[in-house]
Amino acid sequence: MKRSINIVVAVSFFVIFLGCIEKNGYYGESGNAIITNLTEKEWNRQYHSVLSDGTEIDIYASYVFKKNGQGIYKEKAIYVDGKQEDRISYFHWTFTTPNFKYIYLDLDCFWEIVELTSSQLCIYETWDDPLEYPNQHYKNYQEYTCNMTN
Repeated sequence: MKRSINIVVAVSFFVIFLGCIEKNGYYGESGNAIITNLTEKEWNRQYHSVLSDGTEIDIYASYVFKKNGQGIYKEKAIYVDGKQEDRISYFHWTFTTPNFKYIYLDLDCFWEIVELTSSQLCIYETWDDPLEYPNQHYKNYQEYTCNMTN
């Protein structure tokens, strides 16, 4: 009899849990919106940089965040003399807080999301966890726009 009650309670909990997931998704409405806006898109940024030796470069960077926690980073560097370098890296990423505001990329950096819409991503990039080290020296503001990927 006690075993039957435990089974009924477990099944009831499972049905209620599935109903919540179906209604709000696993991460709730706000978490799902953030994941939908962030993932399966190509986030692009271009900027000008000067190396320590004075060499000037135009950089075209793009990130793709997959829903499974994998990602792709592509970079095209075009030097003033016309030389071009293309790089591609693969990484893993994860949110570090339950509010989906901070991302760790295993490219050895953290992103603090400042603004995220379906077409714009604004972040502060830091080398160390911004929650643990809020006043770190390197804190780089970056803006990305997106293109849909397949």
